[in-house]
Amino acid sequence: MGRRSHADAMSGQHDLFSLGEDLDPACPLVYVAMPLSHLGTPEERQLVESNAFIIVRAINESTRDAAEPWPVRVHSPIVWTAPWNKDTLEPEEIYRRNTEILWEDADALIILGIKGASLGAGQELAWACALHRPVLYLYPEGTNVSRQLRGAASEHDIIVQEYATPDEMHDLVGRWLASRRHIICDGPRRRRSQKLRFTALMSAFAAKWKALSTDEQAHVVAVTRIAPGRIARLFASPLALAAASLAEIAALGGALGIDAASAMLARGLPDLVPQQRAALANAAEELGWTAREVLRVEHEARNELARGGIRRLPLASIDDWENFRRRRDGR
Repeated sequence: MGRRSHADAMSGQHDLFSLGEDLDPACPLVYVAMPLSHLGTPEERQLVESNAFIIVRAINESTRDAAEPWPVRVHSPIVWTAPWNKDTLEPEEIYRRNTEILWEDADALIILGIKGASLGAGQELAWACALHRPVLYLYPEGTNVSRQLRGAASEHDIIVQEYATPDEMHDLVGRWLASRRHIICDGPRRRRSQKLRFTALMSAFAAKWKALSTDEQAHVVAVTRIAPGRIARLFASPLALAAASLAEIAALGGALGIDAASAMLARGLPDLVPQQRAALANAAEELGWTAREVLRVEHEARNELARGGIRRLPLASIDDWENFRRRRDGR
């Protein structure tokens, strides 16, 4: 791979970091994080910018320009929220923008660990682990890496890699992407499924919250110890709610008097298409199913569809429905 000067690299940096803006939002997205706030000198900034650029170029060459292309989008705070850009963004806006992308749109995370990364990158790592996203942590040869980070790799999909040269870092990114291709490409489907599962619960929470008086809302905040801004965020987006902890969901459900599990199952399930409904009716008639059995099988099929399952069983024939029921009944 030929080398490029910093000036040449920076001249095309924004275009490359905008990689994927021409793509369908349904394409997977890779989030690239690195230290920003505590880079004290222009030389440190230049080093981070150059290495981040190499990472994004490696993503481009390993996906979009691969022999068998699989387009991905890229987001990196270095372009949109770097402190030296002298923008007018408030801290809350930066937090909201980056979390919105990582919680609701990202399918993988790459962290450039120069100077031990940063508190912001550490937050992004924790969120990616909670959401079960694959993570690649890259650090320069001869620098230290937190033992806690290495330990986290025993429970999460985290790969920690040392690099000695820009070319080696480029190659590490390419190999990691190839090894996680299936997981990354399946990310949009999993996010769509999560959105479907959490929409009903979000709607139930939001409706109950809106119906409360100001004093009652203040009581919920006091009981759950969840800040009003956090509650507003969770009640506005199903994928933000999906990124919340189980403790938060349980606390909110308890304070609002909502059974979270029942709310997720009772509503928001995908409907059967007309061909599937007709096949179910035919199966019920031919196989002698009772009305109770039909309702149960239909509900189980819709739950399975919401999870993204039974892709090889279209449920478009009597045999499909009979096989589905036997499999669910363990026969």
